[in-house]
Amino acid sequence: KEGIEFPISGEKALEIVESNPKAEEFIKENFENESNRITRVALVWDQTSDGYLWKIEVMERSCGCTIEGMEGLNVINADIDPYTGKILDLQTRQGVKEESLARERCMEGCHTTDDKVEKLIIS
Repeated sequence: KEGIEFPISGEKALEIVESNPKAEEFIKENFENESNRITRVALVWDQTSDGYLWKIEVMERSCGCTIEGMEGLNVINADIDPYTGKILDLQTRQGVKEESLARERCMEGCHTTDDKVEKLIIS
């Protein structure tokens, strides 16, 4: 089994995201309990750019009670160039309902119209 290696590893891509000022602020304000946190790092073929991207997702369940109408998961999503480490996209979302996130995942994977999407789950 041969692996694909890039100058920017999945671990380094995650560090780049977590040290971004926008992400740092979001984490400080919205993440409170690391044991409730899920981190996904996936190497994905992106047909638009005809190359690989690191897809980073860090999410944490918000408190079980509803505060100011917010419920669900707080999420950071980012795309990182595996050659340069440049953040190509960074989004933060608060109070994402788990059902909504599950539907998005299904559209990305199960029901994608593109059969050439390749994913390698790193963590």
